[in-house]
Amino acid sequence: MWTKRLVLCGLVSGFLIVLILLGCDEDPTRPDLEPQQLTVRVTVVYFRCDFADDGWAFPDFETDRFLEMTRFKIWISAYEQCDSVQYGDTLAQDSLVYNWAGDYTMADRNRLYLEKYFFTERPNFIELTFDTASCDLDHASLVLVGFARETDYGSSGDETGWGQQELAGELFFVNNGWHNFHIASSGDFDFYCAFFIEKWE
Repeated sequence: MWTKRLVLCGLVSGFLIVLILLGCDEDPTRPDLEPQQLTVRVTVVYFRCDFADDGWAFPDFETDRFLEMTRFKIWISAYEQCDSVQYGDTLAQDSLVYNWAGDYTMADRNRLYLEKYFFTERPNFIELTFDTASCDLDHASLVLVGFARETDYGSSGDETGWGQQELAGELFFVNNGWHNFHIASSGDFDFYCAFFIEKWE
């Protein structure tokens, strides 16, 4: 009689344990679960001079191929789309993430790296956290706006140039995260700006 009761209790207890296990939420620490958010870091890496023509003073000499660069700036805006609105929630709005000031002579194919000429009011990166639980990362948007200034010492004014690049979330990590856009003035210079997007813990 006692043996039958023990067996019955064991079966009932086992059944309850199974029900409890089935009703439990999944372990949120399991690596196979989808993350609820994603943080990315966008880094401005370098500027490369692709064209230089500063012929205001010496049109017949090689010196007109050199630029006296005195300013580079990059602003970044970021949005995530959780509905049909093109630009949904704003994660960053015209955030100044690169602000270089100095006096650096550049010619065709020369590059300017932040770490070599470090006089800035901002770091060269921004970190953005996207809501991947409620929003589709593929429809997120990143907008970079660039500015460059070349100073003509002894002339009447400076030469300035602008550029812009908009990137959809589905393209963030193509080409291993490397992207670029151009900052150009009217006939005086053209700079290639390289930036890098990576997942950040």
